[in-house]
Amino acid sequence: MANAMSQTKAKRKRVRDVKTRSRGTRRAVLKWSAVALSIVAVPIVLVFLINSVDQDVRSEAVAFADPPKDEISPAQNAYFALVGHTAAPTDDPHRKGMEVVALHNRLIAQAPAHAVTVADARELALGPQRVLFRGRVSDICDPTADRCLADYRERARDIEEMLRNNRILVSRYYALYRYPRYREMAQPSVHFLGSWDDSNTNALVRAAIGLQAVRGQTGAALQALQRDTRFHRLVLRDAETLVAKMIAVKRIQRNLLLLSEIIGAARLDGRNARFAKETAASFDDAELGFQRVFRGEFRFARQTLQTLDGNPVTVPPGETGFAALARPLYKRQATINLEYKKYRFLADLADLSQSELYAELSSGRVESAYDREWLGLHSIYNPLGKLFVNLTPSSLWIGYIGRAKNLEALARLVRLQLAARTRRVGDSQMPEFLARAEAPLRNPYTGESARWDVATRSLYFMCLRENTKSELLGKRIAVALSP
Repeated sequence: MANAMSQTKAKRKRVRDVKTRSRGTRRAVLKWSAVALSIVAVPIVLVFLINSVDQDVRSEAVAFADPPKDEISPAQNAYFALVGHTAAPTDDPHRKGMEVVALHNRLIAQAPAHAVTVADARELALGPQRVLFRGRVSDICDPTADRCLADYRERARDIEEMLRNNRILVSRYYALYRYPRYREMAQPSVHFLGSWDDSNTNALVRAAIGLQAVRGQTGAALQALQRDTRFHRLVLRDAETLVAKMIAVKRIQRNLLLLSEIIGAARLDGRNARFAKETAASFDDAELGFQRVFRGEFRFARQTLQTLDGNPVTVPPGETGFAALARPLYKRQATINLEYKKYRFLADLADLSQSELYAELSSGRVESAYDREWLGLHSIYNPLGKLFVNLTPSSLWIGYIGRAKNLEALARLVRLQLAARTRRVGDSQMPEFLARAEAPLRNPYTGESARWDVATRSLYFMCLRENTKSELLGKRIAVALSP
């Protein structure tokens, strides 16, 4: 009996010991769990406390966003004629363009803060009677081809037919040459109003110029090409959006390539040589600079942030879960300041000459300066805003700058070609001729003389890359001495 009681007591003691150890383990787990949770929670709370206050928009940013001060008479502004290019046959394209822009600006002003879309002002103002381009001008010559004269010769009838079928648009396009100024007047907004319904007309006019050249009307072709290039250099200088700037760059590039073909195919007299040289004249700082563009892009970015974040304090109705939790990590005004720093940096970079730009890019300082805001502990503040600002890598922006800067290289090559053709420099003499070229005819990035490709009989420079995948001087720009 005593043994049975003793065994029972021992069992009870073992049970109590197990329970005690279990409670101790639970307390230890809870204790260390609380410690671990505190370790995790404190930084999270700290991050949210750091992000509890937005910045004031810097005064420099406000000044950078100011539009140009000089006034332009609407009657002198080619922008309106471009916007209204496809107006009905009985309408004045300039007047209709003004109506489109006024309606577009009014629709934006009246749209709710979070509006994703607004009505298409061009569709509303121009109406169903608008003139549409007839034909496929891209069938005449590949838009990406460097040489088109042979195609213009073969497709002469197609060009003439398109000119007849699109005579209203062609006439309106020629009327653009009379405008002395260009400025985009649509309000910066996510609801973009493009102004380039004349793309097909532009390609057709270039084909018509080429057709004049192949038919021996060299003087007329060169004068027409000079007038067209002069207009696009106006847009190149005054554009305030990256889209307009890049379209002007592309059109001038196409004109210079056509000019090179005409020079190579015909022996020019003194008068025509002068037209060719003037068309390929060097570009000035205002034409190749990006101050206007990056100021305009900053205005667009600021307006985009205000549209996407109609109220910087409250969470919009229906926004819950992760979006509501993440909103404190985005500061609109701090993001505007970051956008200003980015576009100010890019504008100053683009103001450098080609040689200065090459030296700066070669140093590796540009990428580190551009990406600095996203690296380091200071990225804890406004991380989502910094992510938004850094969605576009610096190499992409440099590619856009390079496309404009490379126009000078192409113009120099065309002038070199003209000089070689005028002086009847033979292939064997070409290396010496190029080596003796003066500074305005050398590679604008390196100062080296142009290179001679014997196999293709071409002059070329290695220029600034135009994409993110090639080396810094990875763009080969060339013109053939003759067909």
